[in-house]
Amino acid sequence: MLIHANNRWQACGWHLVLSFFIFVACAAWLYFVWFPGSFIKLGGVHGILLIASVDLVVGPLLTLMIYNPAKPRKELVTDLSIIGVIQLGCLVYGLWAVDSQRPVVQLFVDDYVNVMNKSEAAEAGISMVDLGKFPGPYPKKLFLELPEDKAKMAVFIVSSRFAKGKDVTRRLDLYRALPGTENAGLTARLSELSKAKDGRCYNVKVESVHGTFNGCWSRNAGVISIE
Repeated sequence: MLIHANNRWQACGWHLVLSFFIFVACAAWLYFVWFPGSFIKLGGVHGILLIASVDLVVGPLLTLMIYNPAKPRKELVTDLSIIGVIQLGCLVYGLWAVDSQRPVVQLFVDDYVNVMNKSEAAEAGISMVDLGKFPGPYPKKLFLELPEDKAKMAVFIVSSRFAKGKDVTRRLDLYRALPGTENAGLTARLSELSKAKDGRCYNVKVESVHGTFNGCWSRNAGVISIE
């Protein structure tokens, strides 16, 4: 198709159309797999814009600059192949960068949910193999096992930072899967939270590297909405 274009603008247009279909496929993957539902607000939009800038700009722009129908067919094929390799390399790098920022854990702590991305998990020494042991898709629906008594919980959280050198939200040994079996500590924490008007979820704060948001969280579904 590109090789038969009459001028550089036509070649750029065809390249843009092809790139658009690739972009749609990548954006769908980000929206439905890496940043499902409301998690799109936690880095997903930025990721889609990054992929768009790489896929819809780099390739077509290079084609516009380099394509010349007067060139021999073999030379045109070589030029377009080089452009394709450059575009593919940029796209792979962009996807790799977005992959490191995708949420992999939604951890119910006390009265808030901590959302951890892949890069943060790696910094905390938590591998994807570790997280893969928990059931369900990413981001994994987990809760933090803490003492039922509030005073003991506060002491436990503070002592964890000194004794273990880690914030409790980064301690894999305290992670438990949801919905899971009944847990007295979790039940006690949930009893203190207010529910949404429709009663389907609890009103919580959602903390992430992108900021703190108001959210709605369910024991069975995890984070349902982020505002």
